[in-house]
Formats: sequence, structure tokens, C-alpha cells
Amino acid sequence: MLASKFSPVYILWPLLFATACWSPKQSVVDEGGKGNATFYISKVHGISTSHNIMSKDWNIPKEKNYRYEVCLKDKVTRKELVHQKFVVESLDPIRPFTAPVKTTDNGCLSWREDGLAFDYYAPSKYLLFMRSLRPADDSVHTGSVNLRLVVNPWAPYRMAKGQKLEEVYWWENESQAPVDESKIILDPVQVKAVMRGMNIPGEQRGKLFIDHVSVLTSKLADVFYTTNDSQLNIDDPNALILEQPASERECTSKNITPEVAEKCAHQADAVSGFDIEMHLELKPTVQVENINGDIVYLDIPKGKFQVFAELVATELGEGADKNLMITGDKSKYRHILTSKTAALEVETETSHMGLIRPKIQATITRRVTQGRLKLALRVRPVDIESLINPYEGLYVIGDHKKLVSGATPKLDMDSYFGHSETFDFITYMQNSSGFKELQNTYAFHMKPFDFSVAKGNYVMVLPGETATQRTVAFRVETCIFDNATQMGRQLFKQFRIKRDGVEIPIEDSRTNEEGCLILLGKVSHAFYKIEELKPTIFEIEYDAPNLVAKKQGIKAKNSGTYTLVVYTNPWDDKFTFFRDERQMSKELKQLIDEQKKIESRFFISSFSYQTLRFGYEIDEFLNLTVEKSVLLRMEPYVLRYSGNVPGRNNIQRLRDGIYLMKVAYQKDYLDPAAKGVLIERKTTYREYDNAPLNLYGAQIYDPYINNYRDLTN
Repeated sequence: MLASKFSPVYILWPLLFATACWSPKQSVVDEGGKGNATFYISKVHGISTSHNIMSKDWNIPKEKNYRYEVCLKDKVTRKELVHQKFVVESLDPIRPFTAPVKTTDNGCLSWREDGLAFDYYAPSKYLLFMRSLRPADDSVHTGSVNLRLVVNPWAPYRMAKGQKLEEVYWWENESQAPVDESKIILDPVQVKAVMRGMNIPGEQRGKLFIDHVSVLTSKLADVFYTTNDSQLNIDDPNALILEQPASERECTSKNITPEVAEKCAHQADAVSGFDIEMHLELKPTVQVENINGDIVYLDIPKGKFQVFAELVATELGEGADKNLMITGDKSKYRHILTSKTAALEVETETSHMGLIRPKIQATITRRVTQGRLKLALRVRPVDIESLINPYEGLYVIGDHKKLVSGATPKLDMDSYFGHSETFDFITYMQNSSGFKELQNTYAFHMKPFDFSVAKGNYVMVLPGETATQRTVAFRVETCIFDNATQMGRQLFKQFRIKRDGVEIPIEDSRTNEEGCLILLGKVSHAFYKIEELKPTIFEIEYDAPNLVAKKQGIKAKNSGTYTLVVYTNPWDDKFTFFRDERQMSKELKQLIDEQKKIESRFFISSFSYQTLRFGYEIDEFLNLTVEKSVLLRMEPYVLRYSGNVPGRNNIQRLRDGIYLMKVAYQKDYLDPAAKGVLIERKTTYREYDNAPLNLYGAQIYDPYINNYRDLTN
């Protein structure tokens, strides 16, 4: 049972005497019984009976309670002094007291000194306490003796294995100390400073040490917001929150409009990724030395700590000597953390059963494709009166793909640093490479999901086709992977999807049992226009709670958008029909955009006509009208030199349909084979006619009737 710490002394002898008998009387001080006192000390025994804990947060000793027993004998008879009254008095200025005591049947008296405050993690030292024993005023004995007590309150907590250290010694012979005198603090002022842990060099302080480290990282939710969101009213429908994100092609186009440029600039500030929660399990101990210089680790049954943990990707860059913080930015570590620095990533955690189990939430916005993943750790005790050096260490998690994985076993400390003394958390964070240094080479922006390169195939020509216009339907399949695990597909996950700004049915916006989206695409084109790749944009909206961002006071919508851009060549239904934008290099895009192609041209492969009959008609004025019936036959083709695959060999028959054909008869026909004939381009036409024409099988058979009165050549 813990004694009260408010009363420094408990007297075992009943308080039957008036306080007047405690007053000192004139006597000669006897150092242990060798002077003029009529009694001497024959035996001394002291033990610690209990300790008082520091606080509700720290279950460590703060004060020790001691019981001392001193046996006295008569200097003449050498017999025990039985049932004699004495007064014990402290000669130390830090704990002055006087108290009446009485010897028992065995000639021994005892008293308690409770509430001896000491710094539990201060260096172990022996402390000299001086006590004086003198008889009561009505005693037959005279004189007084001084009692030297050498006490080490740290001793019982710091015994090495197989070692026994006494906590209390009686310094009987002044010329011969009971322990190494260099380890005894003699000056009362220094005793007070040592007990309070004052003026202790940093290297002599207790050092926090984490004996066991394991981590379980789990995904909380997806993240998508922009750095400007905090300045916007998210309830304002006119606020620019990437409602319709611009594609990379639009952002890199030479003919970019100011509106798209603003959208692309805003889009570049987007924060996307996912929130994680790191479940750490740490076993804190304190590394100290005992009185003999042996290293001892003290368990902490209960304590309060600040935990700073960062995931760091290492061995990046050309020389594999760059580090990148995955869960934060080194700018927040510009200043050294002091005892007044607030926690950056985690609130204070209290250990239970000797273990700290903090949960640290962070946002992952970056990804790496190589290197190893490590855990940088800093643990600092808080709300403790003792001065303890914080713990800093670097631990190896494994391959960079283990960003979010199952529970890890006990992590090994990074072999490069060896012991925690050689690892400086702040310096390591400050020296980590900035994201911009590694961007586009070894580090990339993180998205909540990875969309596999889309696969597509030609489905059908939709109804409503004409001779020159048509709409083609095609199938798009893309599988969605969780970027947290980099392996798990998103089965039966609901999205909200727009195709070229038009929302598609909700039932078509859910992944299937394989974690893939099956989408329908549509593309319209003029068949005889220059062949090109036509984009189709799918805006895939997903839920993004932004948990960590909201805790930081960032206002953001609870959704994010991924833009999937595919290109189709609706003039082809085979190999060049479909491709994902990610399959196209920038060089290829530039070639396609800058190439100059020839417009489609009609080409008549063969032409012939046959006169079927002549008809004559004379009116009342004897005017003769000749009716000539001619059967025209021709095979029209189209020269489509803009074809991506055949190029200039792309000659196609004219598609079936209704066309407008113009027919004209030449009046001044000249035989080019006749001698002396000069052929010039001054042709005049006798007549012409326009007529709608049905084309089947790319051949024209058109009976044509022409009426004319001019029978001259």
C-alpha cells in the first residue's frame, strides 16, 4: 500500500510526550559513538518500503518511502538501550525534520521517511544523508551521535542479471566508505540537484529505446482535391473544381484556349491519392546505466509519448542515393522539434502493458517504381518531469510495393545506421529529396486507382447511316486496380461516368466480378473526310472522402475524377481502330496533328454510253425536236489518300446511296485524230441536266433522255 507523500516522517513510537521534550540540549556531538556521548550505534538497517508513482500517465517511481532501523548500546555496559526515548533529526537542508522515537525490547529504534523525490531516469548515484540521534530531555543519557546514510534510490531498478546492489549503506567508518567514494555525492546542494535530475549532460541522460517495432498499413479512403479548394465555396455550383477535367492532349496542344489553360493550371494543383492509417506497435524502454556502468533497459508500464512516423522511399535516383518522403513533405521539418513542438502527424499516445499502439493517418500522393520502403521513426516522451532523450530510428519495411500490406513482423533497424544514436530524424527528413527533383524519372503523382490500358473493339454501325455519314459503336474494357495495394482489383465498385459529357446509365458504371468496366463508345464521322483519330473522353467520378485533408481544415468535395481518353479510327474496323491515349507517344501525337493529307477525290474508273433510240417530234410550227435516249454506264471510285494504313493505295468504290449526277452534252465536238485540228478549252455545252441517282454496287446504269433541236454538228 502506498504511503501518503504529504507527511515525510511516520513515527512508530506513540506520541505520548509533549513537544517540549524534543528541544535540543547542550551536548557534545559523537561521530557514531566515539566521542563523549554515553551511547553508540551498533547496527543500522535501511530498506525502501514502497514508491509513489509519478502521475496517471506515467507509471514510474517518483518518490521512495524508506524505513530505517538503528540499534543503540550503552557505551559503558555494552548492553542494548531498551525502552529509551530519543530524537532523530535530519541534518540535511533539503529535508529538515525532527521526530521522537523509542527503542524496543531489542534496543533498536526505527522511523520512516516517506516521499523522497528523485528523478527515476537520472544517473544512478549514491547520496549521503546525515541524521543525528540524541536522547530526550528526561533521558539519563547525554550527547548525540551522527548517522551517515548512503542511499541509492535507483539501485533496485537497475540491477544487471545475477547482480545484487544494496540500496542503503551505513557509512560507519569515516575513513573507509562502504562503496567507491567517487560514486557518492557528498555536498547537500549537489545531492538536491542529482535527485531532481538537474545539470545532467545529454549523454548521461536516460535514452528512450524502442525494443520492438511492427507496422500494419491499411487504406482508409480515396483522396482528390485541389490546393485551391480551401479558397472556394464548395457549395457554389460555379466553383471550378475540375467538373470536366481537361485531357493531357488538350493541355499540351499548341492551340490551347485561355479557358482550357486555366483549367489545366488548376488541374496541375490537384492532390490525388489515398489516405492510409499506419497501426504501429512499439515497445518503449529507457536505456540507462547502473552504478557499475552496466547498460540496463527499464520497461515503461505506462507512459505518454508523441510519435512521428514517415514512410520513406530510398535508393532512388541514378546513383540510388536519393530518398523521398511518401507520407509528407520535408518542408514541415524545417525547424528542430523541441519540447514545445506540437505533434505533426499523431496525437500523444499512452502505452498500455508496456506497448505503444499509435494510429497515424497520412495521405499518399506519390508513387515510386523502384527502391526500398523504410519507416523513419521519432518517439518523444511528453508530460514527464524526467529528462529523457527521444528515440530516433530507421527501419526497413521492404520492397517499394509494400506500401499497403498485411501486418509485418518485427522490423529490422537499417544496417547503415546501426544504432539509433547515428540516425537523426530531423536531418534525414530535411535531406530527403524534393518531389520535383525526382518527378517524371523516379517518382510520380499518385492516383487512387490504376486503370489498365483500355482494350477496345469495333462493334457495329448504328442505325441512321447515310452514304457519307455514319456512327460507329465500339466496346471499351478497362480494369481498375487499387493503388494502395497495387494488386487488388476493385470488384463491383460503383462509379459515375460521363461519355463526352453525357452521363451513361448507372448500371453500366459498375465494375464486374473481374474488377473491370465494360463501356460503350460511340463515334460519328463523315466517311469521305480526311482520316484521323477521334477522341472519346470518359470522365469517371469516384467517392473521395478526403479524411485527412478535412482534419487539416481543407474544404473539398467528396469526389474525384479520373479521365480516360481513347482514340478510334472509325474508317477502319481492324488493327488501327482503337487505342488508349497512353499507348500513344507524344511524338506520334505530334506527327498525327501536323501531317498534311490530301482530301478525298472522285475517280471514274470506266465510262461508256450506248444510244438506245431516237425519237422525233414536229410541232405545229414544223419545228423538229429530236429525242435521244442514251444509257450511261460508269464505275465511280474514291481516292482516299488520307488512309492511315494503305496510304496512296487507298482506292475504294463509291458507297451505295443516293447521289446527284450532272450530265452535259458537248456541242462543238472535234475529232482529236483529225489533221490540223487545234483542241482548246473553250468548250460550250449544248445542254445539261441534274438528276438524283441511286448507286448500287459502285456502278451506275442510268438511261438518260436528252431533247434538242439543234441538229448541227
